[in-house]
Amino acid sequence: MPLEVEDIKKILPHRYPFLLVDRVVELEEDRRIVAIKNVSSDERYFIAGPGGVPVLPSSILTEAMAQAGAVLILSKPENRSRLIYFMGIDRVPSGRPAPRMTARASIRARWSGRGNSHLD
Repeated sequence: MPLEVEDIKKILPHRYPFLLVDRVVELEEDRRIVAIKNVSSDERYFIAGPGGVPVLPSSILTEAMAQAGAVLILSKPENRSRLIYFMGIDRVPSGRPAPRMTARASIRARWSGRGNSHLD
């Protein structure tokens, strides 16, 4: 079930510049979500990396993953009034230099609540 940004805004309270999910390309209820955030080097949260090349901070990737997980849970109408708490993360990827990239968060719902983030 693909979702566009307007659909996502009906699920999450976040708005620009804090909404970090542009599109949901795959959603299996209670199981899995694949969400996309398109970024370019002129986004305000980029930091200068080696040689002055913009780097996406790990904190932004982490927040994008958390938001994708929240969409997975809150996309069910009976969960819309629930509060979602992000409790922790292991092995956070470091930012990498790129003038333009897509952050793709793929989250699988498990009892442990683990998710993965991939940069394309």
